[in-house]
Amino acid sequence: KLEPVFLGIDLGSGGCRLCAIDEQRRVVATAQTPLPAAIKRGNEISQDPNLWWQAVSTGFQELFKTVAPERVRRIAIDGTSGTLLLCGHDGTPISDAILYNDGRALAQAERIAAYAVRHSGAHGVGSALAKLLWFHDKNLHRTAAFAAHPADWIAGKLTHRWGQSDYNNCLKLGYNAEAMRWPEWLAALDINMELLPTVHASGEHVAAISAELDCSRSRAVPLKSSSVFRLPSANSRSATPHSSNPSVTARSIGRQTSPSNPVSIIAV
Repeated sequence: KLEPVFLGIDLGSGGCRLCAIDEQRRVVATAQTPLPAAIKRGNEISQDPNLWWQAVSTGFQELFKTVAPERVRRIAIDGTSGTLLLCGHDGTPISDAILYNDGRALAQAERIAAYAVRHSGAHGVGSALAKLLWFHDKNLHRTAAFAAHPADWIAGKLTHRWGQSDYNNCLKLGYNAEAMRWPEWLAALDINMELLPTVHASGEHVAAISAELDCSRSRAVPLKSSSVFRLPSANSRSATPHSSNPSVTARSIGRQTSPSNPVSIIAV
């Protein structure tokens, strides 16, 4: 019987870090892959999402030199909720991702301020909603199927199920986590609501790792089919998942519920 391990992926604009821990939360192995510097043009800061996937895949390859992939039971993905991209039905990026610290969407942020409730996470030029409005104003939304945060997109690459997110990531898109719905004031901005992801609660089952993943072709993780769960974004430091799921925080990944549990993806 192989001792289970749990993987954490920290995807930032400067690199990707991976960490594997055991059931006692002891570090078993780590890997780190740098990313090329973001592209800066004045107040515009962007990055090619395909570089994220290359970094994650390379990190998996390095990590699995130490840890057998068959031992993995859960994967947690940590990304920045203020970063946003548009992608097609198959996940292909329509444009580069606009990073969290990009300042181009000032006019769009002012439009949001006219309609958003005071406590909304969508306020400010750094919000994901301001970036989505910028995409709209440039007509880039016309060929897109989904708006995605980094953790959403990487989970989609692993599962081939797109348009899925969690309510912590979606706060900066304007999502109302208290009511668990998209707010009515979004309609006043005249955006394509179909681009917005399906929002899951922390720890909720989402999908399975795609059987189409092939390490020899995509340099992706060679894991079997597995369940997918969602947890908070990089901007949230803790979570309380549903009682039927493993206990998880942003700093640690909890125990599996049974020895036969499949691998899972968790967006942290």
